[in-house]
Amino acid sequence: MKMKKNSFIIFHFKEKVFEVMKWREYARAKREIEIDTFLRKEYQGLEERGFLTEKIKEVLQRINYSKEKVIVAISHQKVSSRYLKLPSQNKKEIEEMIYLQAGNILPYPPDEIAFGYQVVDTDKEGFSSVNVALTHKDTVIRILNLFKDAGIEVESVFLSTYGLAGFFKALMPDEVREVVVVNLDFPAIEMAVLNKGKIYLSRFVFIDRDEPNWRENFFKQIMDTQSLYLRQGSLGPVKKVFLCGPSVDALECQKFLEEKMLVPVEILKSQGDDLSISQKAGIDDFPGNLTGLIGIILKSPQDSLNLLPREFKEAQGNIKLNKQRRKLSIMAIITFVAITLAIFKHTDNKRIYLSRLDKEVFKLQAETKELEVMSAKLEMLKEKNKDRNQILDFFAGIHKAIPLGVFLTAVKYDSEREERFSLQGYSANMDAVFAYAANLKELNIFDGPQIKVKYATNKKTPEAEVVQFEIVCLRKK
Repeated sequence: MKMKKNSFIIFHFKEKVFEVMKWREYARAKREIEIDTFLRKEYQGLEERGFLTEKIKEVLQRINYSKEKVIVAISHQKVSSRYLKLPSQNKKEIEEMIYLQAGNILPYPPDEIAFGYQVVDTDKEGFSSVNVALTHKDTVIRILNLFKDAGIEVESVFLSTYGLAGFFKALMPDEVREVVVVNLDFPAIEMAVLNKGKIYLSRFVFIDRDEPNWRENFFKQIMDTQSLYLRQGSLGPVKKVFLCGPSVDALECQKFLEEKMLVPVEILKSQGDDLSISQKAGIDDFPGNLTGLIGIILKSPQDSLNLLPREFKEAQGNIKLNKQRRKLSIMAIITFVAITLAIFKHTDNKRIYLSRLDKEVFKLQAETKELEVMSAKLEMLKEKNKDRNQILDFFAGIHKAIPLGVFLTAVKYDSEREERFSLQGYSANMDAVFAYAANLKELNIFDGPQIKVKYATNKKTPEAEVVQFEIVCLRKK
């Protein structure tokens, strides 16, 4: 007999359609997931707030919603992703650096961008390799408002490609090489380069199978994905290609790709020795490819990948803090009542009662004071370091000096001369590089005469011709 373990609901927002899946997971020796319900609804745009709210209410009623956890996934069509190498391994500093860089990745001010990230690698020099997902904040807020109007609270919003990575990692836990995983949902195709189950690069492309040369275009997009991965200075060449999706599509693509690719091409099955995924009988409108959604079930993305805007995350943090405080208060009442009841049974021994009560009160005080002590320590550290040059101030200056059309890919420093920095990146033209150098000279953090353009060279890419550059700076002592 199957023992029910969990039941969840996931909404997947694509360009003109949203999908809803309810699943159940059963606790047995072999992990079993049963897709209980799947529905698909069309819409024109997220601005259709009233229409979409009614559709969500209709769907929740149809699937017998009963306070299950609701997760939202957003298609790569609505989200951009980038690979960054940042000179820090501190979580808070990494988040601030991404915030400052966000305006160079998307054409919006940083305050209007929502992002999630995953640290995919670190090195001995203190750098972190980070995969970042970014979208306009309004995209996320509009979705949250739909559920708010329907009376539903959403705690997490993720890029669906992280579900693709989770699906692969759950089924291929021992695969640690560089691989390309392709999610076939024609005409929408997601491609991701993974290493040790983490995304180093992801892309979204349209492949129209009505076009006579769609196979050549599909092959070219996979090769472009590998080239982009290598150009960002990643670990090494791709060793294998995995295809996910309906079996008919996967077999067709595998057949012609094997004739062109120099690496093996394999179809990723949805079953394993320790996993079974089944579909409840009678499900209507089943698309045959729920890889991204199932992957979020199998390997829940880490909190840092949550695309909720900053203010929403801070509000959630306050709610959790209040819950923790309420929990401590309840524990205090329970402890007091328990000890009091016990002492009534032993009224002849007041000394035992007082001793036990003192111990419990002391423990409770320690727990309730923990947050205040942490806060005091942070204030002490802040006071101690207020006169030092902070790394975030340094990056804020670099960010403000960047002209339109210039993108930084790396910031390096000389370990023997910590005031010497190297800024590397690319730009749309040569003039923008020298404009950036001129802007840096105006900053108070660098020695102006010592700012030099070490090189600026034209380089052709499949998309366009760009200028790669390196600017060397000396920070003021």
